[in-house]
Amino acid sequence: MRILKYIFLLFILVTIGLTVFIATQPANYQAKAEMVIPVNRVTLFNYLNNYRNWESWNFISEGDAQTKLNFPGNTVGKLGYMTFSGNKNGWIQTTDLVKNQEINFKISQNGEITFGSFTLRDTLGKTKIICKRTGSLTFSDKFDATFSGGPKALVNNQLLVSLEQLSKFLKAELGVYKTEVLPAVSLKPLFFVGKKIRCKQGDLNPELLRWIPFLQEFFVKNQLRKAGQPMAIYKSAPNAAVVELTIAIPTPEEVFLSPESDIFSGSFVPYRALPVKLTGDYSHRTAAIRKARTTMKEKFLTERGGIEILEIFQQNSFEQKRPSKWVTFLYMPIQGSVAQRPAAAATAPTLTQEQLRAEEERQAAEN
Repeated sequence: MRILKYIFLLFILVTIGLTVFIATQPANYQAKAEMVIPVNRVTLFNYLNNYRNWESWNFISEGDAQTKLNFPGNTVGKLGYMTFSGNKNGWIQTTDLVKNQEINFKISQNGEITFGSFTLRDTLGKTKIICKRTGSLTFSDKFDATFSGGPKALVNNQLLVSLEQLSKFLKAELGVYKTEVLPAVSLKPLFFVGKKIRCKQGDLNPELLRWIPFLQEFFVKNQLRKAGQPMAIYKSAPNAAVVELTIAIPTPEEVFLSPESDIFSGSFVPYRALPVKLTGDYSHRTAAIRKARTTMKEKFLTERGGIEILEIFQQNSFEQKRPSKWVTFLYMPIQGSVAQRPAAAATAPTLTQEQLRAEEERQAAEN
């Protein structure tokens, strides 16, 4: 009995000693990890610049299945942010960035503030990513650091694991795509509510990711009805150096908005089109257009100039986390007549059987 008492007292003394030892260890750290990732620098920057993509790798959760990421507002660019909850609670926000080169951010986690950055450098068609974190460890993190070589070594290892997850995901998802040219169709007139954008080609996808959620929220706030998936109406070529377009959501009828608003209502002029289906990340849009034009030459079809090109995001990044599963339809204008109908008689393009099945599956999943 006395031996058990001594063992218990020894355990108490060791516990107290270990607690004091851990508490007195330095908490501040400056950590760094780097890796070469097999995607180009612009694609990697656009991916990191949208917090919705961070669900695909464990930079915040670090393998903790109980940590849930939330996206209550703008997730793209400077001041873009997300929150997280569960075993870890807090937020992360972009404080500054240099386009296609660097992203700086601040993290609040369980009351502790840390700072981090991603720096991107070209490396023979791939991208070297350098990730840095500075901050202070909590007591539980200091406990882990005691047995992991110290605070810097602990965070370095966490960063390296996150970058490995990022590289593995991007290699599997962004490099995989499929293009398929479908039979020619006649598009119908439709109404829409949208936002006009003019941007450089490299900013196109971030602008889409910024304004589609804004329009969706606009529809909810103003109790507007949707007649289909988000879309882009290109005044210039989608792969031009400078792109002019309208990011829009179709409506079943004409909507009247204030003339002072940046959001406007309009109607789409129908045309004869050769649809091309892109399954994969939006960065492969140029490949889809190239395949459509090759098919035009093979089938002796003539591309029609001066016509706004329609793009529909059938299965998009807001519904599907995996870029390899995104489905986009581009409607390339071709010569040919279109039967004129009253605009109110239809609200969406004429779809192929495959597109109709995809729409029915999407609506069934929502219900």
